[in-house]
Amino acid sequence: MIDQLLVTAKQAASAAAQVIRERYDLPRTVRLKGPNDLVTDTDTAAQDAALRTIREAFPDHAVLAEEDPSIRPDEHGVWPIPDGICWIVDPLDGTTNYTNRIPFVCVSVGVTIDQIPVAGVIVDPLRAEMFSAAQGQGAMLNGSSIRVQKPVPLHSAVIGLGWAYTRGLSYHIVDVLSPLARRCRTTRALGAAALGLSYVAVERLQLYFNLGLKPWDVAAAAVILSEAGCEIRQPTGAPWHLGIPMLMAAHPTLLDEAVTRFVSHHSS
Repeated sequence: MIDQLLVTAKQAASAAAQVIRERYDLPRTVRLKGPNDLVTDTDTAAQDAALRTIREAFPDHAVLAEEDPSIRPDEHGVWPIPDGICWIVDPLDGTTNYTNRIPFVCVSVGVTIDQIPVAGVIVDPLRAEMFSAAQGQGAMLNGSSIRVQKPVPLHSAVIGLGWAYTRGLSYHIVDVLSPLARRCRTTRALGAAALGLSYVAVERLQLYFNLGLKPWDVAAAAVILSEAGCEIRQPTGAPWHLGIPMLMAAHPTLLDEAVTRFVSHHSS
């Protein structure tokens, strides 16, 4: 069953990626769907292409997509994930990048079974890169196996981070991240969380940190990271599950060091 889910996830992500490629050099129609949160006609068209592929293959499965979310977070900011099989889709992660013609965007298609991510595909349409993974089957980049082999210490790490749409939270992340940022090699805010998380799986980044993720940002990446030998935890070191917006992702050895630094700083 998971094999079939992965095949369809690849097809759905590829269909959305084709829409993005075809429209990349065309004029954009942009509107605000929330404070500092943009949506374009390409987001909608890419989502339509992905969901059409999914529903043709699995018409009875639940779907959670960014441009038509059927759930909202609870009072603690945690997103409830449906039981059973659920497809979680971000048709264009990095909309602000796309709007400004910054070539760092992706499509993310993840599948959960009883709230656990089991298959995921992330496609960078502008670099022709497909990250994919299924539970127990390893992670791939364009069909070649990927796995983090040599964890680096924090002082050698490049940390990817994401800015939340809420301006106050954006400022907050600077304060929260400071104990790690002062000790790492450098930080990068790339503007597409799913793709940034995937970069940890191929050691382009060594750690990823974010306080404001939504399920469609991380559903696919969670499988890719796990199958590539990485872990996701809350910044405090507490267990993470899909729906929790705050996370750090890295190889377990680096993650242990980062969590220790983080907790030590914020408890002193």
